[in-house]
Amino acid sequence: MILGTDLSNINNVNNHKMKSSNICFVSKEYAHSSMGKTGGIGVFVKNMSKELSKKKFNVYIFSFGPKKKQFIDNGVTVCVVRDLHFFISKILKFWKRHGLQGYYLLKLILEFINKLYISIKLTIFSLSNKIKIMEFNDYGGDVPFFFGFSKKIIRCHGSSTILNLFFGYGKRTIDSFFEKLLFSRYQKNIIAVSEYSSKITQQTFKLKSNIRVIYNGVNVPKRANNNEIDQSLFYVGSLMERKGIFLACEVFNQIIEINAKATFHLLGNNVNDCWNKRVVKLLSPKALINTTYYGTVVSNEVLSYVSKAHVVIFPSYGETLSIALLEAMSIGKLVVTSNIPAFREIIDHGKNGIIANSLQDYIYTISKMFLGTYENSILKENAYETIATKFNQERIVLENINYYNSII
Repeated sequence: MILGTDLSNINNVNNHKMKSSNICFVSKEYAHSSMGKTGGIGVFVKNMSKELSKKKFNVYIFSFGPKKKQFIDNGVTVCVVRDLHFFISKILKFWKRHGLQGYYLLKLILEFINKLYISIKLTIFSLSNKIKIMEFNDYGGDVPFFFGFSKKIIRCHGSSTILNLFFGYGKRTIDSFFEKLLFSRYQKNIIAVSEYSSKITQQTFKLKSNIRVIYNGVNVPKRANNNEIDQSLFYVGSLMERKGIFLACEVFNQIIEINAKATFHLLGNNVNDCWNKRVVKLLSPKALINTTYYGTVVSNEVLSYVSKAHVVIFPSYGETLSIALLEAMSIGKLVVTSNIPAFREIIDHGKNGIIANSLQDYIYTISKMFLGTYENSILKENAYETIATKFNQERIVLENINYYNSII
């Protein structure tokens, strides 16, 4: 099991560099009420920027969207520039309505112009704010034409190219085009959030330099009071097939037949109205009665829901890393996951959680956990200790600071 790099010397951080460094995260997503819905990238950027600000970094978020805005969030300066998508959508609608030829080529050209425009805006922003470190994420290749003097970092959360090739997501040809362009320009200073992410990113984009693995971290709360809903099964994640929601429904259909008191609880984005179109039809009538869907829950409230879980299930078919899994373990929850590489880097089967290989594995394990015939207390304690020692946000932030200082 791989649980991260050696952090024994993590406190050897150069305080002078910490105080004098201006860092900017370039991200379309940022977990804030004024920025709309966000996924894992937005949550990461929010948490990391907040922690770096506490360490005396001057932190900026550069984003883009339909409306220009700027605000301060916990000491972090968030700047959103207006991009060209409003005009692009108008042109594309006109083109499509009239059935004109070359729609895809036109879309690529317009997106090229938009990314060039955003890159120029970012270059000006970096120069005016004396940014020393510029961190991009890999998804979408948003600013491949940035030409400022900042040190450039790409953090690999999961590009559309990777999601398509390795995790079965739909192909996004234009995003993949710009992702390859981004990696072709910036071949150094690349961070992956797991060993598996590092391996497949290096393979996919044919990178020559080594990729540094720095796991994402989570805050480790104080031991919560035991307010579990007995025999409750929680699913945390977007309602979509690749996240395993259909398998989770099959599992609960069987669990409810074994244990009529069991309940099923779902938290996550309702992708393409999956709840009404698929989930309610997949669940048996008996299972549906005992199921509660909470909808999309804002990131800072997720743990208040998960704290009530008896068991949390993660049946995903592909992840680079799962913050939701780390958070569930950080409050000592019983977790059952699919057998994928990223989960195997976190879960030591039978010690801090259970890895299931089949539908029957899920049913057998969860039933035993509900009955208390598994070593539940040991699994919970080890889950908590894994996060406290290896994925603690404070330690991960310091590891990032050491990395930043090493490239300045």
